Amino acid sequence: MMKASQWTAIDKGTIDLVRHFLRENKPKINARDLATLLDCSESRLYRIFHYSSTPLTVGEFTSVCTMFGKNPADEYSRILSLAEQDKPALQRTDLLVRRIEDALTDFHRTGQ
Repeated sequence: MMKASQWTAIDKGTIDLVRHFLRENKPKINARDLATLLDCSESRLYRIFHYSSTPLTVGEFTSVCTMFGKNPADEYSRILSLAEQDKPALQRTDLLVRRIEDALTDFHRTGQ
């Protein structure tokens, strides 16, 4: 189990945004609906909201955005702009983006 201190600003920003989505949509969508969507228990969701479980995956956050009628790309951009002070997290994100770009380049090169 992750401690709150191990969560990056991006992880926390993601959960803060999900909290905001829930507040905006009460009572139409509640925590039980969200737990069902994520195929997890309400207790895991509670731990996530308190930064004491593993953070949401990209796929889980994308599903949440879809549930609330939000564009995942726009919401990711918002989270990244809010997390700019978390340089280590941004460096890991940049590295991941470079790896994805390299893999796509290799895929296209071998596919031709």
